[in-house]
Amino acid sequence: MMYLWIFYLVLVIICLAIPADAIYASALTLLPIVTMFIYVIVSKDFVQGFVFGTLLAYLAYYKLGGAAVFVDDITGTLADYDTMFTILTFFVCGGTISALTDSGAAKSFGKWVASKIKNEKVSLFVTWFLTLGLSIDDYIDPLTVGTAMTPITDAQRIPREMPAFISRSSSSAPGLFYPMGDWAYFIIMQLVALGLVSGGTGAAVKEYMGFVPFMFYPMAAILMAFLVIVGIVPKIGNMKKAYERVADGGPVVRNSSLSEEDLEEVEAYENKKDLHPANFIIPVLSLFVTMFITDFDGVRAGAITLSVTGLLYIVQGIYTIKEYVEVMMEGFKDMIDLVILLIFGYMIGGVMDAMGFAQFITGVAGHVTVPALFPAIIFVLFCITEYLCTLNWTLFIIAMPILYQVAPAIGANLPLTIGAMVSAGLFGSNTCPFSDGGIVVSKGFRIDLYDHGFSGMPYFIICAVVSAAAYVVAGFIFT
Repeated sequence: MMYLWIFYLVLVIICLAIPADAIYASALTLLPIVTMFIYVIVSKDFVQGFVFGTLLAYLAYYKLGGAAVFVDDITGTLADYDTMFTILTFFVCGGTISALTDSGAAKSFGKWVASKIKNEKVSLFVTWFLTLGLSIDDYIDPLTVGTAMTPITDAQRIPREMPAFISRSSSSAPGLFYPMGDWAYFIIMQLVALGLVSGGTGAAVKEYMGFVPFMFYPMAAILMAFLVIVGIVPKIGNMKKAYERVADGGPVVRNSSLSEEDLEEVEAYENKKDLHPANFIIPVLSLFVTMFITDFDGVRAGAITLSVTGLLYIVQGIYTIKEYVEVMMEGFKDMIDLVILLIFGYMIGGVMDAMGFAQFITGVAGHVTVPALFPAIIFVLFCITEYLCTLNWTLFIIAMPILYQVAPAIGANLPLTIGAMVSAGLFGSNTCPFSDGGIVVSKGFRIDLYDHGFSGMPYFIICAVVSAAAYVVAGFIFT
């Protein structure tokens, strides 16, 4: 850590010394995200990495005034309606999950289902189907499925790395294939907001559906989960080691990665008394039903579910009112690190936009003399940068307007290019060691973030390689 801090302080001095004009739309825009990646990998503390990486970006671009802008933007981000809506969604989901696990309802439900599902592949297929079915919201999806399926897969001695990988590969990708998916809906709204299409939302939906056939990576990620479950693709890397750990009598989740507090929670969870499975089924059904009734309003649906769960448990004497409130608050606290990541993720996206990050990447790709290769180059370049520090949806905001100008200008196929950019964004969400997608999945399946991230990474990289080849072929066919 001492060497890491020396490295960081030297970079701060260098960034302060370089003029902002020299940084704009140059390779130096990559310095903050590379630093963030190194900091997280070395320290294994993604919160520190995000905070200090974001601060470095502000100092690089705004110089000594960057600290003040940094603080102002924290306030501005928290004041944004969409940000607060997402934060509240995290909290109500966290409160519900805390109640389901602390009461023993999740464990009891898992034991009940495990007594009826004896086959490992069936359990993993159920995880896959549930994830695909709930993929309209890629935050609520893994939190709900993880809570439901972890007790079942634990009872069958399946390493948690496997169901967590299945969830991560299939929770976000389907949301790109239909207009009501959260990823698709966001992009459609940006097409309107950025003035990239005329004719309102209807025209934007039609435009977006033209991109869908070219989103090769999401297709590959969903298919990969299926192939791993049926055994066509073998267990490799850390996933293979996880299965060897369990086969040797080890735990389904690597307890050595957990803190003392987490170990106490695991032990307390395993000692919970059995409850009727309805104590899990009713709250989960409540969440599903209210999501549809409220037009997928996560805050309202979560608040109703919290109320239903509380009433159900208090009437049975599982909790007193005071105890239920305390359990709910513990769930809120469990989501704090995800909230921090969300805030600084939005902030670094904004400052990277100001630094000309997307202009640099598209400028590099624009030097390609063969227009047919442009989509593949865009995919590869953004895969690299998104792996280092995934900007998620922020990437779409800052890159789409540029690609709408550059792709036609050089003769590249625009829908194929946008499909490549969106695919790269999902790749980053799947593989970046500290992406919000990874943190949500690790929360839902109660597994260490790094154990989860690096066990699934080889599969996602294979999907990216296949997708890159597909973009090369499609580039020559459709250009």
